[in-house]
Amino acid sequence: MHRLPPGPTAGILWAPASLPDGDRVAAGATLAREWVDRVAGWLGRRSMGAGVVVAGVALAVLLGLVGWLRLRLVVVDVDGHSMEPAYRPGDRVLVRRTALARIRPCDVVVVEQPERPGVWPATGAGRRWMIKRVAAVPGDAVPAEVAVAVPGTAQVPPGHLVVLGDNTAASDDSRSYGLFPGTRLLGVVVRRIRA
Repeated sequence: MHRLPPGPTAGILWAPASLPDGDRVAAGATLAREWVDRVAGWLGRRSMGAGVVVAGVALAVLLGLVGWLRLRLVVVDVDGHSMEPAYRPGDRVLVRRTALARIRPCDVVVVEQPERPGVWPATGAGRRWMIKRVAAVPGDAVPAEVAVAVPGTAQVPPGHLVVLGDNTAASDDSRSYGLFPGTRLLGVVVRRIRA
């Protein structure tokens, strides 16, 4: 295991905030150069260029991983009583963005809340999300309690879901809004996150 040699900047990862802006930038650049030189030394290279390449590749991989995770995973706060007792107001859940084809009955999903049955808000800011349990996927029979909201539909059509809240007395779901288009699906809940 390599340890940093003692020095004036050992253990410091940033320039002090008390420095003026220009000095802070210069201190940060000097600090970065020292760290790159140390990394190059650990690798047995004395060239600053090799250290820059290694540090640049490591930074690119790290930024790529963070970017991929931000596109793939979302943290959602539960607001409402429709999924009690499984999820309560204030719970935070980790949601994995996924395609409709990967959703199965009994999965807990996050879907966009319609303004009223069959009317969805324009995409963009102001969208509201609901956490619900999947009752039926494309090709499944429409559950009896939802049949009133979708008259004449015996089977869930392609590209749609039937979602229900666990707390039926406090849930606006497919019984109120009908079928949910797969395009209004955010993703499947992976797990609860401790606050």
